[in-house]
Amino acid sequence: MPLGETLDLEIEDREEPVRVTFNGFDMRKWEEQFDKTILGEPRSLSMLTWLGWHAAVRQGLLDGKLKDWAVFDEACVGLQVARNKPATETRPTKRSRGGGSSAS
Repeated sequence: MPLGETLDLEIEDREEPVRVTFNGFDMRKWEEQFDKTILGEPRSLSMLTWLGWHAAVRQGLLDGKLKDWAVFDEACVGLQVARNKPATETRPTKRSRGGGSSAS
């Protein structure tokens, strides 16, 4: 499984989709959230939507109520895998010194 994918998230009442690339950081957070490994897990629409949402929040592409998963889940009406069209930012936001690592 490649550690990342670029998605177009179609959100109700928005003319343009949100293009976002999730990566290994978002995948690890999915594993923490759902308490299972993502490796070998069949990719589902729900999984891809959550990964896209998490990456979009992390990258500052969503604001207001859409930062809440439940609100976003209701507003996201479609999802497309954007083959060969990466989003501009693909790495997690850098943390300040002393901010800790993503490993628990």
